Amino acid sequence: MATMQPAGTVPAFDLRISIEDTEPLIWRRLKVPVTLTVAEFHLVIQAAFGWENRHL
Repeated sequence: MATMQPAGTVPAFDLRISIEDTEPLIWRRLKVPVTLTVAEFHLVIQAAFGWENRHL
């Protein structure tokens, strides 16, 4: 049986993304809609870590 969701909610993934080999550990918790494309997910990660889509 399918679970009903309250009106106005969107199914989402609750993610914890961390950068390995950092001290202290650098991580972000993100809730992203399940409909996100890979290109959109890339932009979300860039924004969450304050990156500007470029290399040093």
